Amino acid sequence: MRIYLDSGKSDINELKEATEFTNVISKLKIYNMFKQFPGSHTWDYWREHLADSLTFVGEQFQIAQIAHAADNVGHGQLKKP
Repeated sequence: MRIYLDSGKSDINELKEATEFTNVISKLKIYNMFKQFPGSHTWDYWREHLADSLTFVGEQFQIAQIAHAADNVGHGQLKKP
């Protein structure tokens, strides 16, 4: 599991909760990326940073696809005696 979070620096409560959540999942050894940007929880903020979120998700799909392909290398081949 891999998690991406971002928060506007003006969102004091959300920023605190996101920081605490990041600390908890880091202790659980869950890969995560947490970024802070100027701004707050507005449509302008979302429009500006949605691409970052979607890029992260797309990269995770690519990583999973590569890992899955690597897991399947050699399957279906006959073992040599």
